[in-house]
Amino acid sequence: MHERDEGISAGIGAHVSWERLNDFADGQLAAAEAEAVARHVAACSSCLAIAERIRALAERARHLPAAIEPDGRLWGDVAAALAVGGSGTRRERAPRGEAEPSRRPRRWVASPRWLAAAAVVLMAGSSAATAYLMRGGSPSAAMTGGAAALPAGFTATEAAFQRDVAGLEALLTAQRAALTPETIAIVDRSLATIDGAIAEAREALLADPANHALAELLAASYRQKVELMRRAAEFPNTL
Repeated sequence: MHERDEGISAGIGAHVSWERLNDFADGQLAAAEAEAVARHVAACSSCLAIAERIRALAERARHLPAAIEPDGRLWGDVAAALAVGGSGTRRERAPRGEAEPSRRPRRWVASPRWLAAAAVVLMAGSSAATAYLMRGGSPSAAMTGGAAALPAGFTATEAAFQRDVAGLEALLTAQRAALTPETIAIVDRSLATIDGAIAEAREALLADPANHALAELLAASYRQKVELMRRAAEFPNTL
């Protein structure tokens, strides 16, 4: 038996690794190794089920759009907001030597599509990465027989992100009175989308804790949530 065949047909209870099954389904294995995996899959219902799931999801992924383009109007709002310094109105500077006029607090009235654009920019990369990494789907813990647990090194990272999120949630709650209902709705929908991406990535990482790409995807999703919450909380202070 070839060295690469070890662990494939070593006996009952031995299974093909997730990475090798993924390469097998994608046709990326050398002929000899592919033949060895095929022999194992033919005799192992568990690995066969995973391989079939990979092929089915890969076929679905081939029909996904290559890119998700946001509404073109959003970019106009972003440009307009940048042109006026994010305040919603252009302000003239006072002549040299004169004091700047006082700025009284007022309700945030800039177009909420500006925030939607920011959310689209933050989430577009995550959507593409999720589609790529999840194209084969990660095997469930029950299917692989492993216990569901995050990598030891990621536990502290997740705890740090969750502390940041908790602090920003408190700040955003305090700032809600200064945001329009439409803006609040956009923030809530955007956060729900990111939370969905976090849940997907976390579930996949629990099933495949050795997958560094999934760990980075989960960390990136947390970073996007923190960034979106930070931007939303800072909006009233940019007036």
